[in-house]
Amino acid sequence: MSRARLYDDWDFMMQAAYNPDGTMKEAYKEELKADPMFNDKEIIALEARRVAEVKAFDEQEKMFEEKYGVGYTEYCQQAKTRQKYLSTKQDRIKKLHQDIANGEELSSLGEWVDPSDYYDGFSGELDL
Repeated sequence: MSRARLYDDWDFMMQAAYNPDGTMKEAYKEELKADPMFNDKEIIALEARRVAEVKAFDEQEKMFEEKYGVGYTEYCQQAKTRQKYLSTKQDRIKKLHQDIANGEELSSLGEWVDPSDYYDGFSGELDL
């Protein structure tokens, strides 16, 4: 599959109705034609809208690849990982503050704790 369309959870159901390039599958077209709510113009408009979405997504992927070295989808995944790491780091800093306030032994806090942070009062920055 080309990078033309990486399906996300929100449009998983549309995989059955559309090709990766955004064109409508014939079976789905026939299903819509049988439905009195849709006329040929509306079906063409639906397909054109989907093709435009795919084209815009491809352009966004390409722009992210050029700018960041990874596609948009991968960039978003990395951002989620970075956010998770940052929140985990903040939790560890809070725990370290609490442990120092509780008088925990320096040796029980971990090798990455600088003794000067322990004895002088923790400043909040860690090299984790």
